[in-house]
Amino acid sequence: MNRKHFLLGFFVGGITVSACTLLAAPASGKETRQVLADQTKVWMSHLSEIKESLHDLSESIKTASLESTDPIKSFVSDLKIALTDWEKKIEPHQEDLKKELNAIELSIRTLESQIKRHKHTNTENSTE
Repeated sequence: MNRKHFLLGFFVGGITVSACTLLAAPASGKETRQVLADQTKVWMSHLSEIKESLHDLSESIKTASLESTDPIKSFVSDLKIALTDWEKKIEPHQEDLKKELNAIELSIRTLESQIKRHKHTNTENSTE
């Protein structure tokens, strides 16, 4: 909630209540003024408490946001270290996998060429 709007509403409400109190006051003017003065002091006290509470809340939010950034930074740093270690651990295995894949591809090509030769040979034998 915007503080300015809140305070404006608070003051307009206070003025409205004061005006209604004056118009509907069953007591004399002097008594009514005394009641209004007392009520003004009470409302000013409440306003001061609200202002202090808002300030405390603002400070708490600032503190919480500053305190939460350190654990997040630490987590990200630890995660980067863990990923780097993982990459180093799997690097030798990646080379082995590449070699095995190349060997499999070579075997597949060899088999394909043998199948083609076999088909070609069978085709020649059947025509003779």
